[in-house]
Amino acid sequence: MGFDIGDFVNGMVDSILESPSILWIASNPIITALVITIVLCFIILIVFRDAETEESLPVITLRAGFWMFMAITGVMLVHNKVLSANASEKIKLKNSAALMDTQYHPREEVVPVPERK
Repeated sequence: MGFDIGDFVNGMVDSILESPSILWIASNPIITALVITIVLCFIILIVFRDAETEESLPVITLRAGFWMFMAITGVMLVHNKVLSANASEKIKLKNSAALMDTQYHPREEVVPVPERK
């Protein structure tokens, strides 16, 4: 049996999400956007550390970080809304399927109830 990358990644993510703080960060779209922005700002600091510009590197990083945070927050909020709508739709479909399973089926035998005297 071969090595399955999907199972490996899913297992790794499941073990990481067992931490309450990581789960809190991953479940909040604004905090997730902030963490992504911080990581990208560190990358900007590392990549452009020798760049010769008129502005200082921290100013460039903060300006880029602000606009990245705005863009990433917008994308994360839309993504969160889509996931919520999909989950809500799945719950509705599950509930309606359960309701349809409990309805009367014409092939079932109907037993009359005797009247009380």
